[in-house]
Amino acid sequence: MHLVQIFVKNPGKSITLSGALWLLMAVVGYSLTDISVKQLINCIEAETGKGVLSIFIAMSISYFYLGIFSLLVLLFARSIKLKHLKPALTFSCWWFVAMLLLFACFGLIGPLFGNIVQSGRGIIAVIIGAVIAKFGWSEHEERLARSVLIRRIAAALLTTYAIILFALAKQ
Repeated sequence: MHLVQIFVKNPGKSITLSGALWLLMAVVGYSLTDISVKQLINCIEAETGKGVLSIFIAMSISYFYLGIFSLLVLLFARSIKLKHLKPALTFSCWWFVAMLLLFACFGLIGPLFGNIVQSGRGIIAVIIGAVIAKFGWSEHEERLARSVLIRRIAAALLTTYAIILFALAKQ
């Protein structure tokens, strides 16, 4: 869905070669990360024999190292103060819950199908974005031309349709 969003976000504007290369590197990086999450869960599960516990352990290991790295960055970044981090606390907590559910998804149905299922949130995001813009909360979502909104809805519906086809073919 991320690629679809990029192409319908700014209609009429082309993506530069360097932008396309950065996008490709991000997509490859995300894919390798998702595959490694599943591999980590499988390795832990082979040792412990417990499915849900393996997911929690894998997530704990991943975010322990991410936390250590983040603390090192914060120690060397002198301009970051605690008051800068407070507004992110609520978002961080919800993001952590989302990552827990993502690890569970990858552990239970695998990274490929997990990402396909995740992309189903696209239609929800389009609708929520349109509602937010309708209420005039432009700091959160800009008001779109009707043609752009229709393209976004069409892209989200096509993505959802592709998810359904994949799920049916997988059975």
